[in-house]
Amino acid sequence: MHMHGFNMYVLHEGPGEWDGETIVRAENPMRRDTAEVRAYGHLVVQFDAAENPGVWPFHCHTAVHAAWGMAMQFLTVPEKVAEMKIP
Repeated sequence: MHMHGFNMYVLHEGPGEWDGETIVRAENPMRRDTAEVRAYGHLVVQFDAAENPGVWPFHCHTAVHAAWGMAMQFLTVPEKVAEMKIP
């Protein structure tokens, strides 16, 4: 998965479901703009949304994966986005 517009921090990755608690290297998480999601696994990421208002893609670069739903948009700082003028 690839994220636009932000530093993305990988907090956990693994098979099956995340336990909702375990974070790898919480004091210094790995910073990435791309991270793999294993089949039937999970990827837990964090990013600093307040720093960059907009509508930002988070997607897989493989076209068929995007067609299968591995693509989404994050709306960040919506009150600032509402003030933006489209040229």
